[in-house]
Amino acid sequence: MMYRQDYAWDKAGNLIYQKEQIEDFATPGTFRTRTVFNEYDNLYRLQAETIGDAGAVSLTEYDYDDANNRTDRRKDTDGDGTDDEVATYDYTGGWNQLQYYTEEDANGNVLRAVNFLYDANGNRSERNAILKTYNPDNSVASTTTENDVYSWDKENRLTGVIDDIGGSSNTYTYAYDYRTRRIVRDESAGVDNQGNPGVSTSLVFSGGTSTQEWESSQLGTAATAGNISGSARPDVTFVRGSDWGGGVGGVLYSLRADVGTTNYSAGFNFYNSRGDVIAKTDDTGAFTWQGEYQADGTRTHEVGENKDRQRGNTKDEDPTGLLCEGFRYRDLETMTWLSKDPAGFVDGPNLYCYVNQNPWTKFDPLGLTTGFEPMLLPLTGGGGATAGGGAAALGGPATVLVVGGAAAVAIGYKIYEVSQQPPGSFDSSKPCMTGYTPKESESVDHFAMTQDIANSGKSGEVSVHTEAGSYESNEDGGWTQTSGDNIGTAESPRTDGRSSPEGSVKDNADGNGQKREKIGKFLEGDDVAEARDHAKEVGRVTGVVDRAGAKARRKERMKNRTTVPEKDRDEFPPATIKPDDPSKISVKPIDRSHNRRSGRRLRDELPPDGTPVEIDP
Repeated sequence: MMYRQDYAWDKAGNLIYQKEQIEDFATPGTFRTRTVFNEYDNLYRLQAETIGDAGAVSLTEYDYDDANNRTDRRKDTDGDGTDDEVATYDYTGGWNQLQYYTEEDANGNVLRAVNFLYDANGNRSERNAILKTYNPDNSVASTTTENDVYSWDKENRLTGVIDDIGGSSNTYTYAYDYRTRRIVRDESAGVDNQGNPGVSTSLVFSGGTSTQEWESSQLGTAATAGNISGSARPDVTFVRGSDWGGGVGGVLYSLRADVGTTNYSAGFNFYNSRGDVIAKTDDTGAFTWQGEYQADGTRTHEVGENKDRQRGNTKDEDPTGLLCEGFRYRDLETMTWLSKDPAGFVDGPNLYCYVNQNPWTKFDPLGLTTGFEPMLLPLTGGGGATAGGGAAALGGPATVLVVGGAAAVAIGYKIYEVSQQPPGSFDSSKPCMTGYTPKESESVDHFAMTQDIANSGKSGEVSVHTEAGSYESNEDGGWTQTSGDNIGTAESPRTDGRSSPEGSVKDNADGNGQKREKIGKFLEGDDVAEARDHAKEVGRVTGVVDRAGAKARRKERMKNRTTVPEKDRDEFPPATIKPDDPSKISVKPIDRSHNRRSGRRLRDELPPDGTPVEIDP
């Protein structure tokens, strides 16, 4: 086995789990393992991305506005619970155009401040940035300015980029044919994607995808001679098979001209489920390049050499940091388009948003509209890797798991909001809310109280606790006694004040009664069994909501905790809850696929800070 990928999608088709096992580039015969866990909001936008790589864990979280613009990105690069990078985005100029963004480190130091300008047609015209590094004492170590200017033709196609970094300028120009295929990429006044002095390159197309790249002067010589033999030859030829649209996942291999000889070197491509080129091998089967991606299409790890341009979604990645997607360019820095969608509102009213903020599940094959075609291969226990999209396979298909179906769902833990109620809050009224008339001497344990039930009609959603006993809301909108003295019979209710349909339910000895109202259930399902078992081991926890102290608490909990390969450090209770009893805090290594990270959901659904809560596993 050279490479293996395992995937899991939820019932809505969102990619929630990805595991990559690949032979280590530096140490043949050994394997690197990398996992990606994704969480989504109820609009299927990526909310959290957890990457485990060679024992290291990073977490990136995202927030959005109602127009699908990304408003902030928080990245914990080392899994210690502290946000090491915090980016905030502003769109106040209107039209969903990104105006500026800032990125800060864990100490609040501004790492970069970037603003953008647009022309009258909505095309990005300028990017101006200030980048800073800092010394250990938080003093500024260096400052760099970047100023980019973008040129556009009457068809709103990008024709040029002037990229100025610290006063050193590079210029790039582009030309297109009548189908908006980019046929000339002139980098002679700049650098190529390897950082070497650039050249002018002409591209040859078959249909909508490129098949050859020529140094422009060589293509002119061959065309004049009426042939492509002799010394004139393409720099690279792409042999393509079937793809997922727009060439995504379709390059089987490339043939690149060897400098100083008449030979060509072959490079075979490996892909993930969205068509990112993740590895290349030569004609002996040895790896020559490997890359690992995160949600925005940038790479977190890269080793070897790859002169081909195809990277994210098999699209050409330019030295400007832009991805040429066909009809438009995508900015990898901000995960936004540089120009409006030529197809209009096919993906919704936001014309600059990339794939509705779901980049692991979807891609845009042409820069026009979102596409979706996951690699739904048969389940198999064997290993393997897919090379060249759907056209060829090495070793066997990747394992794919689609999550969903009618299987029973394991119940997770519940969190309740706990509040003290004044005396008299639990005055009872009539027995048997459904109108049932008890028989003579029949016990009555089903009655109404003056205490409102916010979610009436849901069994067990609310409970109250008094000296007389405990009571839960029931499906009829009334209360059912779950512990304590019985409240009497219809003919002879208790009259001693402890519990009666006609009297007052006696409150706790401190003069108050307690109300417990369910906030939600968490860690439901067999796919999170280890996290749920961890919660059960700890048991019932009481505490208060404390979002403000969550980062510091998480960081303290993770101190001196050994990282176990292929495991996540799961903490219970969650850091957003400060337990009354510190001895209840537990950190345990669990399977990464079982750590679905309920943290964001808790942060959103818990009541305000300071509210008493109870966790009941």
